[in-house]
Amino acid sequence: MEIKKTRQQRMLEGRNDNALLIHLLSTWKDLKRIRAQQAYTSTNIKLQILKTNEIVTADEWQDEVRRYFAPIYDILIPDLTHL
Repeated sequence: MEIKKTRQQRMLEGRNDNALLIHLLSTWKDLKRIRAQQAYTSTNIKLQILKTNEIVTADEWQDEVRRYFAPIYDILIPDLTHL
């Protein structure tokens, strides 16, 4: 049950991150448009968004989950050797 809650929380945070990114890009675009309309000189400031490496395969995701929960498994279920 805890893993399901954690997974749901992670998915919710991912959705929130995407919504914030969309809002940020929209605001930046609006700011550029307004500055152009008001004839402000442009600055050399650029918005840079770096994409982090994402888990792309189920095996990589499963490995990450195992690494993340390994200490918990060791404490709660010390005889669990198949993970």
